[in-house]
Amino acid sequence: MTRKEFYWEWFRQAWGGKLGHALAGVSIFLAFVGPFIPARDYYLGIPVKWIPALVLAGLFLITFLWGALRAPYKIFQKEHAKRLEIEDKLSERETDQAALTRLWELRADGVTHRNKQLAHDHEVKQWIEDFWRWREEVLAQAEKVSKNLAASLETLDRVRPPPVYPLSFRDPEHKRLYGIMSEILSRMYEFLQADMRRDE
Repeated sequence: MTRKEFYWEWFRQAWGGKLGHALAGVSIFLAFVGPFIPARDYYLGIPVKWIPALVLAGLFLITFLWGALRAPYKIFQKEHAKRLEIEDKLSERETDQAALTRLWELRADGVTHRNKQLAHDHEVKQWIEDFWRWREEVLAQAEKVSKNLAASLETLDRVRPPPVYPLSFRDPEHKRLYGIMSEILSRMYEFLQADMRRDE
């Protein structure tokens, strides 16, 4: 906020609504005190016809000064709230970007893992265990970015034909999870590509 903007906001805060408050105060004064003012030209040395105007001026001055004193604090509160909102948005963006970066890394890891050549039964068992760990982290990172993405990856309503590689499947579960992993990788790529286009 520039100095000019500060003074304008200070004046706006100090002035805003004060005349209305003063008029309301005069109305209350005349309603409760007016009947007790003697019906003569002067009261306490003041022309009676001036009393409402003097009360109005006095109330306006008091409310204006009170508003002027409080204005800097109210401006500070408003600016502080704006700064916190900006910081929250920046923090959310950084968190989202970190999760997106990790999703790209997990996709690269997933492609490498999916295409591993397995020659022994114990390798198949390890491959399956690593797949479930990989899937769990993918879902955790996807949840940070988009609940829709996480739901799409968690429940596969369909599995497209996976890429054809010269792999030999030593176990039916390995073949099944190979297809599931390929579908997850495809959906991750589609989401990440769409996110890249939004940033262009």
